[in-house]
Amino acid sequence: MAGYYSYGEQSAHYFTRPHEGPAPGTVGGPAAWRAEDVADASRWRQTLTPEQVDELRRAVAHALGTGRPLGELTADDFPLPTVCAEIARWREAIQGGLGFKVVSGVPVEEWSEEEASACFWGLGLHMGRPGAQNPQGDLL
Repeated sequence: MAGYYSYGEQSAHYFTRPHEGPAPGTVGGPAAWRAEDVADASRWRQTLTPEQVDELRRAVAHALGTGRPLGELTADDFPLPTVCAEIARWREAIQGGLGFKVVSGVPVEEWSEEEASACFWGLGLHMGRPGAQNPQGDLL
């Protein structure tokens, strides 16, 4: 069994949920923001520390060292002993806050496409269960 949702599984889940109609009135909550609500970037931007970047580098090397394709990796294959607590805060901010988080400092300029893909896949595994991005099953 795949460790991610296929596009078909995601679609079936969406279409089998009860949909009663459009939202009744104004959408509220922190994710119903306007430009002035996000003018202070410190509310939604996270810059990685040098120690966190080093931890990402080690996790990428570990994940690629397994020799398995991205879709077969688990969060355990992308070890983030200290960054995982920060990721839990990001997840909380996304689910109960503005609905997004921008993370700066990921050293993609020094990585190959394979390494950058492993990093984003691994971070995603720590955020939740990934799903295919399109009917072709693209995961990134």
